[in-house]
Parts: sequence; C-alpha cells; structure tokens
Amino acid sequence: MRMQKRILFDLATKNSQRLALEQLYAGASEGLKSVLMSHAKLFHPKTPEQLKRAVARCARLHSGTEAGEGIELLQTSYENNAISWFLERAKELPLGDYFLWFRKASGITFEDKNEWVPELPVLAGVNMAVVGQLKEIASLSKGHLAVVSNDGRVAVVMDSYSGFLQAEPSPEEIVYELAFWNSLG
Repeated sequence: MRMQKRILFDLATKNSQRLALEQLYAGASEGLKSVLMSHAKLFHPKTPEQLKRAVARCARLHSGTEAGEGIELLQTSYENNAISWFLERAKELPLGDYFLWFRKASGITFEDKNEWVPELPVLAGVNMAVVGQLKEIASLSKGHLAVVSNDGRVAVVMDSYSGFLQAEPSPEEIVYELAFWNSLG
C-alpha cells in the first residue's frame, strides 16, 4: 500500500510540474519557449541532488551555519538588485553543462522522508547559451532561481522568503538571498 501511495504521489507531482510548464510556455516569449523546449527536463522525483544541496547551501551560508572562502553573498529587499546581481554572476560561470531551476519549490514530508519538490521540472544540460535568456527567466522566477554545475562545484543561487530587512525596508516584504561560488578557481 505504501508503494502505491508513493507511485501516486510521484505521478501527481510530475503531472503538476508538466501542467505548470505548459502554462509557462503559453506566457513566454518565442525565444525563451524555444530554449526551454530544447533542454531535457527532470521531473520529480529525479530532481538532481546537486541542485537540492546548492539551494540548501545558500540558506546555510546566509544563516551563518556554513562558511566558505571565495563565496559571494547578497541579501536584499529589492528584486531588481537581486536579478542584476544574479545575472552578473551568471556571466562569470565557466563553460559547461548546468542544471537550471526557477520558480518556487516546496518542502514536503512523505512517509517520514523530506522531499524538495520544485514547481517546474529542472532543466538539464543547460549551457551558457541560455545566459541570454536568463533575464526573462529571472523575471518569471518569483525570486527562486539557480544555475548549478553537474558536480555542484559552481553555482549561482537566488532564493527568497517573506521577511523584512531593517537596513532595506521594502513594501513587498520579501528578502532575496543570493550566493555564488566557483570551486574550480
């Protein structure tokens, strides 16, 4: 019975991601739609561990529970600042294949196991040609965007949550946390 529930959960989640992707296609520019359609999609439960670890690492770096050398961080209340910072760091990514995640994800506990489930499927095999489309992707990301190398050693991550920064008061009350690292040098 547990296995059947798990299969149903995974199928329902994959279907939800597929429907969300179709809605995104309907509102995207032809250029973005073409780029998105040309890459492999990883539907739940095949979300790459490297991506999950990178998003979690961004949170740990900002909370102070992890430190690292050569890591750049930004915390801001302004979406334009966050997107500009993200796009500048994305230009610094070395050539290679990456995973691309955007839009929110949910933390779900299923049968005592925590799952990180993105709203959209993750794109795989993304190369730097996509950087030209990142501005539009970022505008559709709702504060959640990551480009992570296949081995997780290079990443630029943007995540957000409801909150307030006293140094940067904003009526939207959203905090954007970003991190960039390149362990390749």
